[in-house]
Amino acid sequence: MIFLFFLVSYTARADSSIYIEPYTYLYDNVELIIDTVRVTSDRALVTEDSVRVWSNLRIEKEDLVIYGGLGRYFFDRIYYIENGIEAENGKDTLTAGEGVLYEERDEVYARDSLVVRGGGKSIKGNEGFYNFGKREGVVWSNVLFKSEKDTIELACDTLRVYGDTLVVARGNTLTKGRFKVYSDTLRYYMDKDLLMFFGRPVVVTDKDSLSGDYIEMMINEGEIIELRAKGNVRGSRREK
Repeated sequence: MIFLFFLVSYTARADSSIYIEPYTYLYDNVELIIDTVRVTSDRALVTEDSVRVWSNLRIEKEDLVIYGGLGRYFFDRIYYIENGIEAENGKDTLTAGEGVLYEERDEVYARDSLVVRGGGKSIKGNEGFYNFGKREGVVWSNVLFKSEKDTIELACDTLRVYGDTLVVARGNTLTKGRFKVYSDTLRYYMDKDLLMFFGRPVVVTDKDSLSGDYIEMMINEGEIIELRAKGNVRGSRREK
């Protein structure tokens, strides 16, 4: 049997239902249509001020699909997902312990083992936002960024990503082969394979060190083809 409810601005369907005032319990093949969002699950609870859904939770908004353990909606176009969240739109994926979907912006806030992947890069951190429509986001606290194309690994405090073209990071330690680069600020132009380091940047190897006002690193086919420092350049070599 299919039950159909018209409540506020959404509809709900399920194979079975129990109404115990003021609650409505929905069981099996639950489907809710809320504005432009489709929510499906095995069970749901409708109250006066919210909808709770759990077990095989799936939230769809156009190309964006989100899976979770438990969801709650307060009629404000904001969805709270707990007990694990996984979001994807065909280009990018996001996983974390819990998160919040802001429907109007196609943006997800997530925390607890956050991982964002897409475009040959991965970003891990404790907490962050990601906008799936703009493909832009910010991740902070124990951030680790990896690029498959240029085979670099970056540990930093805070990282902003702009699609597949630009990364801006602060509090950085970048590793590339035998090179390590320390800097306050980094700009990584992914489409140009160019990295620029600012704020007392230092490049070190097992033997050499190089510093300057800023440092540029150019990569081609995964290899460093140019590394240069500009302004107040200093260097040293240690003999073993």
